[in-house]
Amino acid sequence: MITNKISLTVIAVMLCLSLKAQNICPVKWDYSVKKINNTEAIVCLHAKIDQGWRIYSQNVGDDGPIKTQFRFKSSDDYELKGGTIEPRPIIKYSEAFGRNVSYFETEVTFLQKVKVKRYGTRVSGYIKYMVENENMSVPPDDVRFSIVL
Repeated sequence: MITNKISLTVIAVMLCLSLKAQNICPVKWDYSVKKINNTEAIVCLHAKIDQGWRIYSQNVGDDGPIKTQFRFKSSDDYELKGGTIEPRPIIKYSEAFGRNVSYFETEVTFLQKVKVKRYGTRVSGYIKYMVENENMSVPPDDVRFSIVL
């Protein structure tokens, strides 16, 4: 009886350690602001992607992988000007999705232009994105961001 309890405890501990070890985070985000003039700025959302991994474009379509999405908190102190801009992605055929998909490797910077009504205010929101490599996909993640204009 005691042997069974010890065995179950060891199995439970090993399972927990295994799940914790799988907390994979191959994308690191950082944020900055470039002041254009007294009323405009650009919020830069930069992703550094570990080798062998990729995140998807904002423009992959609805029948493919989960696209990268940006949600900005509303504020009376700034106004978003247009959509979030991304550089030209890599476009390749995906066997898994049966079509071309667009994605980024190594690093990518997304840009959001804002009309500033009051500098010193905080722009915040979240980024939703999916990351994968040739062997696995990590479930979509929501990363909160906050930066002062």
